[in-house]
Amino acid sequence: MDAPLLGLITIALGLVVTFAGYTVLRVVIAIVGGFAGFSLGAALVGSVAGSGAGATVAVWIGAILGALLVAWLAYAFYQVAVYLALVVMGYTLGAGIGTALEADGWLRVTMGVVLAVLLLIVALAANLPAILLMIATAFSGAQAVVSGVMVLTGAARVFEWQSIAGEVVVASTSFWWALGAAVLGVAGLVVQWRSQRRKAATAYRSGALAQPVR
Repeated sequence: MDAPLLGLITIALGLVVTFAGYTVLRVVIAIVGGFAGFSLGAALVGSVAGSGAGATVAVWIGAILGALLVAWLAYAFYQVAVYLALVVMGYTLGAGIGTALEADGWLRVTMGVVLAVLLLIVALAANLPAILLMIATAFSGAQAVVSGVMVLTGAARVFEWQSIAGEVVVASTSFWWALGAAVLGVAGLVVQWRSQRRKAATAYRSGALAQPVR
C-alpha cells in the first residue's frame, strides 16, 4: 500500500475512533458476536435436527437465537471484564497498603476485600467501563490520526515487515507530535462524553414523558 493512501486511511479511521469510538466499538463487538452466534446456533441445532424441511426451519431458528444471544453477551461482556479487572486492582492495592503498614495477614486480606468492593461500587455507580472505553478509544484514535499525518508529511516512514499488515508506521519522538496527539485525544474524550450524556438525557426524558400522569 502506498504511504499517502495508508496515511489517509489511518487518519480517517483514527478520527472515527477518536470522536465516536465508544459507540463504534460496542456496535462492532455486537456485530461480530452476532455472526459468531449465528454460526454456533446453526451448528448446534443442525447436529441434532437431522434433515428435512422441519430441520431446516429449526436450524434457522437456532441460528437466529444464537446470533441474538451471543450479540447481547458480546455487547455487555466488556463491562464484566472491566469490573473484574477493577476488583483485582482494588484487592491488590488494598493488600499492598496493608503490607506496607506491616498489618497482619487477616487484616491485609480484609483491607484488600474492602477496597475491591468499594472500587466495584464506584465503578457500578459511575458507569466506569464506559469512561475507560472512551478514554482508550479517544487517545488511541488520536495517536492514529497523528501517525497518519506524519506519514503524509514525511515525518514518519513506512517499511515492509513480516507481519499481517506488512507495513508499520515508525513514530517520531518529537514533543510536538505527542502534544498534538494528547490535545486531540482530550478533544475526542470530551466529544464522546458529551454525546453519551446527551443520549442518556434524551433517553431519560423519553422515559419520563412515557410515564402515565397520575
